Amino acid sequence: MISQSSSESVSDVSLVNVSENIYVHFVSGLGSRLIHVEEVVEVIPMVMLDESGTDSSNSLRGLFNYRGKIIPVFDICSDAVKTTLGADKFLIVTCVDDRSLAVVASEVNQLVSVELSDISHITPVGESSFLVAKVNDLMIRIINTADFLGVTTNE
Repeated sequence: MISQSSSESVSDVSLVNVSENIYVHFVSGLGSRLIHVEEVVEVIPMVMLDESGTDSSNSLRGLFNYRGKIIPVFDICSDAVKTTLGADKFLIVTCVDDRSLAVVASEVNQLVSVELSDISHITPVGESSFLVAKVNDLMIRIINTADFLGVTTNE
């Protein structure tokens, strides 16, 4: 929740500060997920993907031409359960460090505000660490799109 003292006017609130804790809430084959709003460029309906060169052993589902730029599309479902890609799906186009990708979503629900105190860093034994946010008493995993492209961030 964004709080504002009575002495501040709306124009004094920085948009950068406002968006620090805002996430796009979406549903994939694995359930609810969050992506930081600053990474999201656009949400578009599913388009035809070029699946040549994709490997069924990873989450890369294909490539598509997004405004003249070739963008990889990732499905964050487990490798064993691939989402059927159809007109009922969406692509969340993101950009991190000038590198773009899209993530498959079944639903794109809303923007949610998450307090920093409600975000936990989880490190399972022998696995990569990840972030989880508490939203309305639910634990929702935060997707770090930089992980898909091997981009290092300062999180």
